[in-house]
Amino acid sequence: MSHASRRAFIAGAAALPFLHVPGARARTAGMLTFGLSSFPPNLQPWANTGTAAGTVKLIMYRGLLSYDAKGALKGELAESWAPEGTDAWVIKLREAVFQDGEKVTSEAIKWNLEQVAAEKSTAYLRAEFQGVDKIDTPDARTLRVIMRQPTATLPNWLASYHLPMVSPRFGGSNVAVGAGPFVLKAQERGVALEFEPFDRYFKPGLPKLKCSAPSL
Repeated sequence: MSHASRRAFIAGAAALPFLHVPGARARTAGMLTFGLSSFPPNLQPWANTGTAAGTVKLIMYRGLLSYDAKGALKGELAESWAPEGTDAWVIKLREAVFQDGEKVTSEAIKWNLEQVAAEKSTAYLRAEFQGVDKIDTPDARTLRVIMRQPTATLPNWLASYHLPMVSPRFGGSNVAVGAGPFVLKAQERGVALEFEPFDRYFKPGLPKLKCSAPSL
């Protein structure tokens, strides 16, 4: 049996005040139900469509980096990241798979970043990624992002919850296939969304919940 309080759940997802109810509840063993401020207008991975959508996307998706409880950068799909010369960053990926079984590879990450920067992209971070000159993929787990000029803030962009990595099979639909701890199982628009744990999540022993159900 596992129980997660509102505070524990938010600390595990991101240090952001997304919930509006006094507390979450786990009335069924292993199941967490919590309230959202509104029903997410969509779950498109790179768009900024409000905090309710952001909360749900943190359940479904994972990016290359994130922040720890003290606000320091930490790795997610990225195992390491380091500057190379004055204009490049080298990112090493950990062993992980998307929820459709596809491996998280450097080519998949390159595809994500190119979609964000594309001419017709509506991604929240599109403007920032216009500064990318090119992306090399020397092997399946290594990514070299070469900027047009020195850019110390690239790791912070990669840690944004508006920049999750999704399977290249994503064709621009409302819901993408991520690499997060939970998979969307069902939804009743305007009422609730239900998730089940992803059994190949890259963090051993997680998630501990059997089900997560954000609702209004």
